Amino acid sequence: MVEAHLDGTLTEDACAVLDGLLRDEPALRRVYVEVCLQDQITHRLLAPSPDVVLLAADDVEAQAGEEVDASGAVMASLIEEALRARRLKEVEERAQRELDASRSKELQLAQRRADALQAKRSAHPWHAPPWAVWGSLAAALFLAAWVGIALETNSSQPQPRADRQNQPADPLEQADTVAYVRGSIDARWGSDIPEELNFKSGQPVSLEAGLAQVVFRDGTTVILEGPVTIEPTGPRGLRLVSGRLSGSTSAQSGGFRVDTPDMVVTNQQADFGVYVHPRSGSQAVAFGGELTVDTRELSSSLEGSITQVRPGSSASAQAGSVRVVRADASGFVSGEEFEVRAAAVDGDAYSRWLAHSYELRRDPGVIAYYTFDHQDEAPRELLNRAMRTAGELDGTLGEGNNAMTMPRWVEGRFPDKGALRFGVVDQSRARTVVVEGFGGRVLGDTLTIAVWVRTPASRFTSGGGTLVSLRDTPVRHMSFQFSLFLRGDPYANRLQFGTGNELAVENANDSFTYSDPRTVSADDWHLAVVVYDPSGATFFLDGAQVSRSPSMGPLAVTRPSAALLLGTDPYMPNFNGTSRVEAFQGDIDELVILDRAMTRQEINDMYQIGRSDQQ
Repeated sequence: MVEAHLDGTLTEDACAVLDGLLRDEPALRRVYVEVCLQDQITHRLLAPSPDVVLLAADDVEAQAGEEVDASGAVMASLIEEALRARRLKEVEERAQRELDASRSKELQLAQRRADALQAKRSAHPWHAPPWAVWGSLAAALFLAAWVGIALETNSSQPQPRADRQNQPADPLEQADTVAYVRGSIDARWGSDIPEELNFKSGQPVSLEAGLAQVVFRDGTTVILEGPVTIEPTGPRGLRLVSGRLSGSTSAQSGGFRVDTPDMVVTNQQADFGVYVHPRSGSQAVAFGGELTVDTRELSSSLEGSITQVRPGSSASAQAGSVRVVRADASGFVSGEEFEVRAAAVDGDAYSRWLAHSYELRRDPGVIAYYTFDHQDEAPRELLNRAMRTAGELDGTLGEGNNAMTMPRWVEGRFPDKGALRFGVVDQSRARTVVVEGFGGRVLGDTLTIAVWVRTPASRFTSGGGTLVSLRDTPVRHMSFQFSLFLRGDPYANRLQFGTGNELAVENANDSFTYSDPRTVSADDWHLAVVVYDPSGATFFLDGAQVSRSPSMGPLAVTRPSAALLLGTDPYMPNFNGTSRVEAFQGDIDELVILDRAMTRQEINDMYQIGRSDQQ
């Protein structure tokens, strides 16, 4: 009954009974006071409140004995004490719920995005985490218990992939530490690396291979890509001796400085990359925010200069001369990519695919790469993710302002990504994505097109059609076309590739070749690939080579204004010399176009990593 009263679950009638018992039974009063006091002490230890004053057991009993009367004054006093204890208990329960919710969220992040994403969200390691403060407050009374809780809490935190076996809990235990390694991927360090992975000013450090995420005392995060050698110069700077790195500086850091043999790079708040080439000087790239490149300190003459590098630009310096050009981000691993690749090590299929997609984005042979990310703020845009053509070749859903020609967003191979559903609108129109200005991008005789496709069972009998085509529409001149046919003898279950010969007008000189037939199942995702070079066309389906066809001649050159069309070819030739709209009846999830030949291994890797049924 006493415990029920403290928990607030005692009924009004039961409270009256308890009131009478406490008046008549001194021994029961003593038990009640001790229980209330024990409950209050327990809550005081776990959630102390400065405005609650505890009474000694003898004082409470004496007070109860003196004030007992028929009016129940003692009962009121004891109830007040119990209510105070109850409030303390509620505070403790609320704190516990918040802690449990926080732990649950961290575990979910660890399972979904693994170590690196948690590292980004965790507190700076040079500041004491909240649980450490709670542990120190309670250690005086329950040292052993709180040590166990602290150890359990620490072990539950996801740790970045770094070799930090001997890392102290607080890097500031070493007063001269200016930076530390927060995470690494396949890192192979040189012999100069400190065992605890804490860096000191003036200490050269070499990363022979792999990636490492280094955090400086001011909060700047630097990604090292081996082989690279650096020498920290303080809590807000380093000397890049050789190799490349990328970094991110926040407004709170107060600025960061990178010294190279050819220039000094400073910034106040920027995402940047710096590269030191052994023969061609140094390069600084501004991905976001401005950089200042100063060659005066390092120039042997008086011709040194200060150059402002705006976002999207890069500055190359050698022998005191600075040249500013458009930025090329393909050579640098960003902080975001590092986190994605770290998550992929022990992550799910989506995490592994996302990491692979970052490798494709940075491939210098990729002309255009569409991952089919649904943008809520721009639902009619299909963004090109290729770094080589960043900011260009974005697609538009539908033709002009015709909403009927817009493909529909659906779920892709993974729950976290999208796809587009294409199909016929009428005899002259189809749902499509238009990429303006694609003509002239394919300058050589080698081309690879890889695309993930799916045909729903409801459309399987009439499914298939053109996946991607490039035509100079005013003269109907085709550069290339890639299709998957599921119907029609002799084209059922075959891939088709077509190209125009020189400046063909209409369809007179268009040539097509087909793969051997392969079974394509409904409702399943398939990777269709064609590699075309001067020797012919090689077709792949789901990572395996299907067949090879002889050459049909060089790829025709189109005018720069020619548009790349996804899901349709508006001028597919008929046998009677006319043309028709050829539309793909199904879904497209991912498309990459390269001006080089992908190898069999690369194609198989793309299929194996991109399969959604992989655990």
